[in-house]
Formats: sequence, C-alpha cells, structure tokens
Amino acid sequence: MSTLQNKLLATFILLLLLPLLLFLALLVRLTSKGPVFYKQQRLGYFKQPFSIYKFRTMKPNPAEPFKAAKPGDTRITKLGGFLRKTNTLIGEDFIVGAKFLAAGYSLAYVAEATAIHSHDYTPLEELKHLA
Repeated sequence: MSTLQNKLLATFILLLLLPLLLFLALLVRLTSKGPVFYKQQRLGYFKQPFSIYKFRTMKPNPAEPFKAAKPGDTRITKLGGFLRKTNTLIGEDFIVGAKFLAAGYSLAYVAEATAIHSHDYTPLEELKHLA
C-alpha cells in the first residue's frame, strides 16, 4: 500500500471513529478532574523521539515522576480501568504494529544494557545477571 493510500485509509477510519472518540473524551472529562488527553514521549524508529497522545486513564499527578501502572494501582480511574481492559481485548497491535516503549523506559534500558555489556563477563556471571 502506498503512503497516500495509508493516509486516506487512516483518515477514513478516523472519521468513522470520531463520534466514539468524542463520546470517550466527554466521559473522561465528566468522570475525573484533569485533561482529557495524556501526552507521553516515546522513542521510535532509530531512537527518534515522538509524542503520543492517549485518553487519560489515570489521575493526573505532574509532580510524580514517570511510573508505570500495575494491577490494582489506585491512580487508575474507573473509566480508565475499563479503557485499559478494552484496549487489551481489542489488541490494536495488529493494525499499528509494535508499541514503542516510553522514553524513560527506553533510556533506562539502554543505560542498563550499556553497563552490562561494557564489562567482560564470563558466561556464568552473565547468567547470574539475567536471573
């Protein structure tokens, strides 16, 4: 598929989903305080940073550093819990491909991998690190 065809298909799908997206935006706004969307930096192809916008599923706390949600996390709103479960059930990866890690995770991973591989380990020491 050409780039133009991809853009036309994406525009068509966006227009089809627009009423649902507006309804979800209204629900997020009415059920919790804070902005409707959440912006996050990700590292993409060749470690190029880009911004991703998602419906906010957690209570906003700008003072807290990036910390991934875990099951039972009290920061997740009721609607956010539903959206997260629905997203998992639908499994959007079949359309858009792999998910890129958040920039904080990506940078931490690169730093850890660099630290590990900058030393001369014996295979046994390497296996101990992985355990």
